[in-house]
Amino acid sequence: MPYAVFFDILGTSRIFLNISDEYEFDCPEWENHNYTKTRRNFHRSLQIATEVVPQGLRFIASFSDCAYLIYDDATSLLLATGVAMQNFYQTLVPVRGGIGYGNFGVDRVVHASSIRSISTEASFFGSALVRAHAAEQCGLKGFRVFVDASAGQTLTEKNKEDLAYIDESTMEEGIRAGTAPAIVIQLVGESALSFVTHELSFIGRDHAELYLRAIDMIELIFPPDEYALEHYISSRKAIHHFELLRDNFLSLSS
Repeated sequence: MPYAVFFDILGTSRIFLNISDEYEFDCPEWENHNYTKTRRNFHRSLQIATEVVPQGLRFIASFSDCAYLIYDDATSLLLATGVAMQNFYQTLVPVRGGIGYGNFGVDRVVHASSIRSISTEASFFGSALVRAHAAEQCGLKGFRVFVDASAGQTLTEKNKEDLAYIDESTMEEGIRAGTAPAIVIQLVGESALSFVTHELSFIGRDHAELYLRAIDMIELIFPPDEYALEHYISSRKAIHHFELLRDNFLSLSS
């Protein structure tokens, strides 16, 4: 069965609610708007991820400020998700993601346009999509990638020797832990949910400071209100946590 990752740019609702209802988007001002640049970088980052990891890619659905990537194998999905998140941070795009595992189907995808109207029909479905979306919407904060319990279980099975994972609760590491660009780590304590059990560490061997500086820049571009501030706080905590876990496991394995 395939794996799905759902990505969503955070903060877009607040942007549009703060724009006049009479605003005309086909103007030079909008072409240079921070959101417009962010959306372009979002789609470019997805393109880079799928070009770097084409193996096992089954389907891409990219629309507005969110997207699905469907892969037939776990290794490719983890690598693509890691590459995408690294590029989101590098290009200052605030994104949260969710990974799900299950069934997936496509009926048809049709795009038609004329002078008067544009019509798009994209019929794709499955439990992998439902779980990926639910993981992204689970309520945990930050520019992070959360893993549904079904995907977390399959991603950390010990017989999958090509995967990397860290079980923080048992201090046990899987193959290539600390070296892969994307590592599954188990959520523990208050962060753990019944249906979201893991998250993805995507920093690879990069210094945490690279990601922390990116968070600072995103905060300048999109000044948060009191609610959105939680995303920045949680993102910084997660990056520090990723680096600490990685360094601890590298020191143990050396």
